[in-house]
Amino acid sequence: MPLVSVRAAGTAALLVAAVALQGCVHTAVAMGTSSMSAGEDPRCAAAADQPTALISEWSPGEKASLQQALSGGGAIAVEHLGCRLRVLSQCRVAGGYTWQRTGPAQASVEIDNEQALFDRLPLSAAALQGDLRQAGKLRVATQIAGEYRLQPGAGAQVPPEGECAYATHVVTALSVGASTLTAGDGRMIRAAGDVKACAQTADGGPNPSCAAPLQISLSRVPGRGPQEPPPGMAQVDVVSAFEGQTWDVYAGDTHVCTTPCTTWVDPMRPLSLESQGARQDHLFVPTLGEALETRSAMLVATGHNRAKYVNGIVFTTLGGMGTVVGITFTAIGCSDQQRRGGLCTAGLITGAASLPIVAIFTWMIVDSMPHADVLPVLRAQPGGGQPPVTVRMGPGGISGTF
Repeated sequence: MPLVSVRAAGTAALLVAAVALQGCVHTAVAMGTSSMSAGEDPRCAAAADQPTALISEWSPGEKASLQQALSGGGAIAVEHLGCRLRVLSQCRVAGGYTWQRTGPAQASVEIDNEQALFDRLPLSAAALQGDLRQAGKLRVATQIAGEYRLQPGAGAQVPPEGECAYATHVVTALSVGASTLTAGDGRMIRAAGDVKACAQTADGGPNPSCAAPLQISLSRVPGRGPQEPPPGMAQVDVVSAFEGQTWDVYAGDTHVCTTPCTTWVDPMRPLSLESQGARQDHLFVPTLGEALETRSAMLVATGHNRAKYVNGIVFTTLGGMGTVVGITFTAIGCSDQQRRGGLCTAGLITGAASLPIVAIFTWMIVDSMPHADVLPVLRAQPGGGQPPVTVRMGPGGISGTF
């Protein structure tokens, strides 16, 4: 496993900043970063009220969490916040699902700009932005074999305690089948399930090769919405430092979410992250101790930086050679037996110039390895009816709303 470092920023500067901001005009500022955290894109606002959500382009980990909840019995409760949907695997709601064969039935979605992406696939919008920019146009084609429908009367009572306190919706139906994602020129990007196998769907259940989750239908839990974390828990925005890298986040063996995402965790329990793609980086975060004070934090996952690593190796080697030369010249030129002023001076200068190079580029090698930065986020409520103050320290600077 690659070398991993976990770094935390102190909260003192944030506390001072929050006090200073409370008397300011109600606006948003940013120094190097946006004032929004992951998942707060304004295009996501309307998605939370949509009765259905297309999930064919979810990550394998997210689909596995949903299928695990389906097989576990009971109605599936979720927290749906527009572009983010979290399966509440520990929330037990009475009820169950029955299989209904409805297909094969074909459907397709054409996406030629980012607004269409957020309108039609909000839960996968962040992950598909890179594909859309590269392809210019995307097409999602689905072959629905059938759906699991929530039994009548099930899911009506969602407990108010535990993880269920975060439930905003109950899944009333889950459509399964096969799907393909293609570029505008017809090039296949990825596929889930086998379209041909969908013709073999039976009344008793789908063909295993045509059972990929495609779409969910949702029913809002009355009076429920986003809530503050309970005592002992913290709200964590998990983001990737590199735009082209996506991470799956795990708590133990449970898949929590895929970046960029916001989740609620016990800051004293470890998290592990695994990057998607051909080159897999792994991170282990033993605690989010800084989040205990603010109950809110940002976790920035940084993968292996090959360019920084190579430069670090090259310049550390050169600096090391200079240090050896400097030591040698100094030992010879400055010895009591053979006092050679020019050689002694050259050795001292070479050594003094080489040592900082070794130190700086050794640090660069270490910093090029996968690591996670824990950055506390401070939220405060000023008096006088003013809106909440949020101060966030990000990789590019400090941002906030006040």
